[in-house]
Amino acid sequence: MTKKVDLPAENKMSDKVKEIKENLKGVLKESIEFNAVRARSRAPNPVTTGTTAPAPPGAIIGRDEDREKILAHISSRCATEGPVILLISGDGGIGKTAMAEMLFKDTRFRCHSRVWVHTSRYLHEIGRSVICQVSGKEEMSHATEDDVDSITDRLHELLSGIKVLIVLDDLYMYYHEWEPLKRMFSVSDKGSQVIVIATTQQEKEDSVIQSYSLEPLHEDMCCAIIKQIARRSEDSRSTNREDLERMARKIAELCKGLPLAAQLLGRLLKYKHFEEWPALLDESLWSTDSPLDLALELSYRSMPPNLRLCLAYCAISNMQPFRVKEDVIHQWIALGLIEPSNNTISAMKLAEEYIGRLLDMSFLQTAKLQQDSGKDDTGVVVFKMHESIREFGHKAIEAELGLVDDQEDENVTEHCRYVLIAECDTWPSKSLMHAQKICAINCFLCSKMELSDDSFSVPSCLRVLNLEKTSVQKLPHSVIWSN
Repeated sequence: MTKKVDLPAENKMSDKVKEIKENLKGVLKESIEFNAVRARSRAPNPVTTGTTAPAPPGAIIGRDEDREKILAHISSRCATEGPVILLISGDGGIGKTAMAEMLFKDTRFRCHSRVWVHTSRYLHEIGRSVICQVSGKEEMSHATEDDVDSITDRLHELLSGIKVLIVLDDLYMYYHEWEPLKRMFSVSDKGSQVIVIATTQQEKEDSVIQSYSLEPLHEDMCCAIIKQIARRSEDSRSTNREDLERMARKIAELCKGLPLAAQLLGRLLKYKHFEEWPALLDESLWSTDSPLDLALELSYRSMPPNLRLCLAYCAISNMQPFRVKEDVIHQWIALGLIEPSNNTISAMKLAEEYIGRLLDMSFLQTAKLQQDSGKDDTGVVVFKMHESIREFGHKAIEAELGLVDDQEDENVTEHCRYVLIAECDTWPSKSLMHAQKICAINCFLCSKMELSDDSFSVPSCLRVLNLEKTSVQKLPHSVIWSN
């Protein structure tokens, strides 16, 4: 039996979110015209900048004091032997990644090599990513969890005698993995300085690993984020500015210090008419304990039906940190999620507009493709998704989603349309036997998987088969000649 995949913990959801999930099957039948939304959209063109995803407007407001405290802590620890490992912890949406970006770009690390590892779920993948980024070339491409010792030895060779800052974004470690993680970065060379900053919802304290917990932002900071995002160029009248000031302050009180909630609600204000603003303060809406869940729900409800499905598919179709723009568009079109309402716009153009809207609403962020392979990927536009948003999208479509992480799994029902296959060495034919409505299958962490005509059959509705994270080099004839 293979190791279970650690899926995001289930968040508390409001009754309205559950209602969305239950009614999602019929969402394509709705007839909301996207042209009206498009006319009001001011979405920027996706741009690839920086080593990490550029922070959305307002994401780093109010964190200067935290930055200085963290830097002072790191400075005091650098005199000790061994690596400095600091966990930046806190609830989802509190700004951990934004804080790490501030530190990563700080000029006080200008003499350090800098490495950023996205979505650090598996120890051997963390090590391999650091190796490839430091060496500038692809190494140990077929490494598995059994190769942690050899990965550690190679890392010690590369990190010997250099100063390096390593950020592990969205780290999750099982209890038994903390010690191997420390060994991985424990370089004995006195000329070395290894500083590791990890963003996580976990907390861990010992002689090597320390934690810094981010506190919620002050209401004034949330108010500043909301105003910065919601302010429109045409809002020159003093009455509009006054309305925004009053509304931003009232909403900031409800954000509970979460900058991501403030960003999402600020964008809702941006796309709503002034007379619609007071509805956001309805007491019945704010009965939920989570302002982030509500902000996601309200933003989701404001989308046209097909855009909702496109978002949900992005959340579940690939557990890797990046989505390449062209891959996203082609899969949306293949699955019939892009349906132009008339002949004046192509499916490709409409998909571009969908992406622009998701970017502008902070549901997607642009990023630079991580240089794990050392290859030149200039010009490739990729996206990443905040973990809280991915959890929300996952829940919105879970009634039609099946996960296979064992050859004998039987949780793929006849109603499943989307399947994730994780850490399987062979094709799970038995698990997929009864699912005839599957339209998309995505594989990840299946580096040993191979396909043969004897073991593989194609569901008649299949439109997307993603084998990127497998060792498959040749498709079976049953795929090539399938209708």
